[in-house]
Parts: sequence; C-alpha cells; structure tokens
Amino acid sequence: MDSHEITAEEYDEIPELTDEMMSRAVPGDGVELLKRGRGRPPSDSPKRQVTLRLDGDLVEAMRASGPGWQTRANDALRKRFKA
Repeated sequence: MDSHEITAEEYDEIPELTDEMMSRAVPGDGVELLKRGRGRPPSDSPKRQVTLRLDGDLVEAMRASGPGWQTRANDALRKRFKA
C-alpha cells in the first residue's frame, strides 16, 4: 500500500489505543530496536583529575570569571605548554 496523508475523516475512524491493546503490542518484523548505552560515551582524550595547589587570589580570580573557568584555565595551560 502506498503511503499517503491521513485525512480528517480517516483520522476519526482510527480507534484510540487502550492499555489492553498496548500490553499486547509487539515490534513488527524488520523493526530494529534501538539500544543505547548508559552514560556518556568514552572520550578519545579523557581528562585526568589532579590535585594542584594554587594561590587563593588566583583561584578566586578564575572563579570570578564565571562558568567555564576550569576550561579556560585548562586552555591557558595548554597554550603555555604547547609543544
């Protein structure tokens, strides 16, 4: 059967799905169920957590720059030590 847009009259003829109908529903043949992994996918270059002691005023200044301050600190270190 060729697909076509459902008209208002046809739409009115479609029965509402009941809980009982839904409980009997099974996937059709050829329908591949999507299975998603849990959580965030692994990164190609994962970051490592380190402990670093910095002057308090420096940390406060970085935090005061707003959200994303850790990323900006990472970028500044990368720029400084880029080989």
